[in-house]
Amino acid sequence: AADDLRAICLLLASDEIEVIAITTSDGVLDPENGLKKVRALLISFGHEGIPTASGEISQSNPPPWRKFNQNLNWGDESLIETNGKKTASDLIISSIEKEEKPVTVICLGSLTNLAEAFRVKPAIKEDVERIVWYNNNIHPNSGTNYEFDKKAADYILSENITVNVVGNLNGKEIVFTEKLLRSIENIKTPYAQKIAKSHLQNEAYQLIKISHLRLWDDLVALYLLYPELFETRIIKGHPNHFISRVLKTDKIKEEIIEILSRDIEDISVTFKQFPDESHLFREDISQFINQIIKR
Repeated sequence: AADDLRAICLLLASDEIEVIAITTSDGVLDPENGLKKVRALLISFGHEGIPTASGEISQSNPPPWRKFNQNLNWGDESLIETNGKKTASDLIISSIEKEEKPVTVICLGSLTNLAEAFRVKPAIKEDVERIVWYNNNIHPNSGTNYEFDKKAADYILSENITVNVVGNLNGKEIVFTEKLLRSIENIKTPYAQKIAKSHLQNEAYQLIKISHLRLWDDLVALYLLYPELFETRIIKGHPNHFISRVLKTDKIKEEIIEILSRDIEDISVTFKQFPDESHLFREDISQFINQIIKR
């Protein structure tokens, strides 16, 4: 969805957060189409080296707003391949195991993929520092991301693992306004321009003009980077579960502009692993990669 795109752009724009992998689950889009958009987005930024994979379909009835989000432009999808060796749970497991320190798992949709990864390899739970999940509420459990896969969410919440839910239930809704869009449009960084271009599409722009779009998944990125803008409390009777609500609404949009205005300098990178999937390479050599690797 549009808020997923914005959240990913905010995370990638920060030099304080390292995105080690992205998986897609069944939600606003089906996993395969979600993967196509994520890969198109990453390629447009030159981040095609970030591993990606799609999960399993978990819904029988797609949400009514799927068509709108299917048409939202994340990047050039014409040459994107969605076939891959790894499932979403495989990728989560391998990505966590390769890290030397415990990781924070960010969930912008359902908890399907993470629940499956935990079932396949329970030991990786020890290497997860916390889960930060966008959802309306827990205990009682409610919200779109919870409804997408209740069984997965109930399973995760039953485990002895730290879960921090970020949401704004009963708080003042933060509208994605035309003024905010124009401010983002004036920022000449790749991440800001991506958000501006996608939201200036006719259908998306019309929703902005009638104040329909809200800051939803965006709040997860804001929470990770500026926790002081949120009020966090422990859920009574559940010492490992926390819920964070926006405390300083007036500052949220200011910090979005600040994050997107950052000009991250190129730095030297040492590869932890060498890519071995053809879609991670440019088109002119991708067709030869499997043959090269076999040699």
